[in-house]
Amino acid sequence: MIIVLKMKPLKITSRPKGKNLGRLLTTGLTLVGILGATGVFADEVKKQDTKPKQTELERELFFISDHLGESEIFAIKEKDLKEGTTDDSYEDDGIEKVIGGLCTEFAVSSDRRYFACTENKGAPIGIYMVDTEKGTANRVTNPLDDNAVGDYDLIFGNDERLYFSRAYENGRVRHICSTGLDGSDFRNLTKDHKVPKGVYRVSNKGIAILPDGRIIFSCQYIKVKDEKRWKLTDYRTICIIDNDGSDKRDLTDRSTDDTQPSVSQGRIITYVSSSGIENAIKTMEIDGSNKKTWVKFNSPREGVVRSPVLSNDGRHVYFSLRGDIYRVGINGSLERITNTKANEYSLKFN
Repeated sequence: MIIVLKMKPLKITSRPKGKNLGRLLTTGLTLVGILGATGVFADEVKKQDTKPKQTELERELFFISDHLGESEIFAIKEKDLKEGTTDDSYEDDGIEKVIGGLCTEFAVSSDRRYFACTENKGAPIGIYMVDTEKGTANRVTNPLDDNAVGDYDLIFGNDERLYFSRAYENGRVRHICSTGLDGSDFRNLTKDHKVPKGVYRVSNKGIAILPDGRIIFSCQYIKVKDEKRWKLTDYRTICIIDNDGSDKRDLTDRSTDDTQPSVSQGRIITYVSSSGIENAIKTMEIDGSNKKTWVKFNSPREGVVRSPVLSNDGRHVYFSLRGDIYRVGINGSLERITNTKANEYSLKFN
């Protein structure tokens, strides 16, 4: 099977319709990879025409759209987001394709030079780095080198490093890790908190980075009986640690299941807070204060909320619900942004 990845972060092709949905139009950089037995991209890159870089980038919302076997990354300018932005098709709606193929998780650097992607056809799940300036794409992590099974929750830091959670023991154990953009200098930041000897386990529900390098993530605490008998607490909590993995503190109180943190304006954390009967979108300051509930949904009847992100002006939270993108206003108004047959998730502002 041939996987084609095409990426040009400032001017990108639109999504084709109908039978041509899986086709990717030639633009800027083209990565052609052969999907092998382990389901990974071969590192073969052809550099084509290049144009002068745009000096100022408009803020955009990036997301994954999963439809007809294709998991592709799209983007839309924040100023173009409104109720009913798209219906059925992305064409002529200002939504543009960034990466095509089978990208199931991704991260984009602040200058949009780098895109990190994973795909899940096979194991282990590794990370691929696309450098749009050099016209290169390389695999930068291989979990097998660390006796692990996959890398998830990708996010770029402010220190030219990529951060992610790494799963061990068939996903039973996770740690927060980082690597240089070329795959060098791998670090496991939470390795000293080993399960079951440690006091908590990193969750698989998102990582966020503050401007000062501190890391926000979701974790579960561990009730230890002995080396072979231990279990996790019922609810996860939002935590914060220093860039080296030290000085861990809780930001929520474990009374609800708190996951999927993201950071906006360098100081506001947006997250999902769930109980057995509802999902709520909440925000708080980075010290855990000033908690605010934006909207609640009955769960599972009304669906599961995914990847909430706060707008730059702080007046809307965008999120995925039942496969479409919605937003809730600061006054509680709810608007549906997309209405397509695709499953849209993994929202990220840049």
